[in-house]
Amino acid sequence: MDENITKAIAAAITNLLRPLVMFLLRNGVPYQTFADIAKRVYVDLATEKFDIPGRKQSKSRISILTGLSRREVLRVKRLPGPRTILGPWIGSTGRRVSSRAGCGTAGSAMIRDNDGSSVRRGNVCFQQLGQIV
Repeated sequence: MDENITKAIAAAITNLLRPLVMFLLRNGVPYQTFADIAKRVYVDLATEKFDIPGRKQSKSRISILTGLSRREVLRVKRLPGPRTILGPWIGSTGRRVSSRAGCGTAGSAMIRDNDGSSVRRGNVCFQQLGQIV
């Protein structure tokens, strides 16, 4: 891939991830939980959108598309859905991480924006995410 394209893609990913990671940190979501969800999205999209017509999508092809090993593809496919993945950190790791980082706890109804103002949690779409963080 052209070096300029690689740099542009890296910059775009960074720009997309910064507000998302800020949101995750403020709500006590640990990196491993985010990584598992991201891997799940990679595997799901590779399975659904990059199949070869008339052929079953194989773990090997998914592995090549995603850069994950076949073993990791199988592990990720066996993970519960995102709502279940988020369950374990609520009330345990999330609270410890968020309290050390000075963020609101995972179970709180409020999060804080950059100037320290409280922002109501709830169903936040991606467009609103940038405004919150």
